[in-house]
Amino acid sequence: MDTYKGKGALVFSWSTPVRGREMKALEVLGSSVEYFERLRTDGRVDDCRVYTSAAANEGMLVVDGDFESLNSLYLDEDVHRIIAKSNLVGDDFRVRLMAGGHPEDAKHPAMLFAQMLGELDLA
Repeated sequence: MDTYKGKGALVFSWSTPVRGREMKALEVLGSSVEYFERLRTDGRVDDCRVYTSAAANEGMLVVDGDFESLNSLYLDEDVHRIIAKSNLVGDDFRVRLMAGGHPEDAKHPAMLFAQMLGELDLA
């Protein structure tokens, strides 16, 4: 099966800031958004969006772009610095590299999953 060439997203999510580090958490979020906005301006990613729950007790930063570019970015030292800082100021911080963004994009991971089921005689 070919390597996935479609769109994707880097999704950074968190729950509440570590108690006593709330202002630092806002600083880290702000500098992270600035970093990804620069990448958007440079054409390295398609978009950068921030979401918070209505109760403001959890949120996510979603960076959209080409999956291969995001995969490379995921290994970048600057992104690792963002991850390390975020882990120090936010509870339940997670980063996920997601494939997709359009219903058509779900075909490749689904086909790969089906292939693996067959190889393991689970289908």
